[in-house]
Amino acid sequence: IKLKLLPCVVLSPLEGTKTKGYYSVLTCCSEERCSVLGFPVIDPSLGDTGKVLGNVFHCVKDPDGGALFQQLLSLVSTAKQTLRKTPASNNKVVTEKILSAFTDIFQYLSTRTSDINPSLMGRLEKESFIPSLVDGKIEWFRPNAVFFKSEEGAEDTVTESLFHVVDFSPFLAAAGVKQEASTRDIFRLMIESPQSVLSALKTEEKYRMFLRRVAAHRPFQRV
Repeated sequence: IKLKLLPCVVLSPLEGTKTKGYYSVLTCCSEERCSVLGFPVIDPSLGDTGKVLGNVFHCVKDPDGGALFQQLLSLVSTAKQTLRKTPASNNKVVTEKILSAFTDIFQYLSTRTSDINPSLMGRLEKESFIPSLVDGKIEWFRPNAVFFKSEEGAEDTVTESLFHVVDFSPFLAAAGVKQEASTRDIFRLMIESPQSVLSALKTEEKYRMFLRRVAAHRPFQRV
C-alpha cells in the first residue's frame, strides 16, 4: 500500500502550478475537486483509466474532515509567510493569487462542511484565516471580525461602511461569519474607534441612519 504506484497530479494552491508524480494509495484521492487544497489526485487526464485505478486500489474520494482542517491552517500559515517574504515589486501578483486560491478553497470546503467535526469548526472562531484586501494589502481576520457583502445591487449598509466584508460562503457562515453587524458590534466599534466610525460614514444621511439604529436597538442595558 505504501508503494508509490498511482500517477497523480498535485496542484500548488498558492502558486497555481501543477506537478505530476507517483503516489501511494494512502496519500492519493480520486476526486479532482480536492486538489484546490494541494492534495494529490489521480491524474484527471487518464479519464476512465484513472477511475478504474481509483476503484482497484480503493482510493478515498476526498480527504477526511480532520485532514481538511489541518491543510487549511497549513495553507494559511504558508500564505502569511509568503506575503512577508514577497518584495514590494511582486506583491500585487502574489496577493491576487492568494485571494483567488482561498476563494476556490472556501468554495470547495462549503461542500464538505458537514464532514468537519463541529469541535474543529469551533476552533476556527479563534483563527485569523480569512484573507481580505485592505488598502491594497491582504489582512487576515477571524470570523467575528468580518461580515458578508450585501447582494449585488443592494444599497450600502452600515455594516459595509464600518467593517471589512467578504463574499458569501456557506463554509465561512458555518465558521461564524455573519451577514450583518449587530447593534452591539457597531456600538462597540463606536466606543473603541469613534474617529474611524465618523470617517467611514462620511455623509450626514448615513450618520443619522447609524444613530437611529443604535437608539432603536440599545445594545447594552447600561453604558
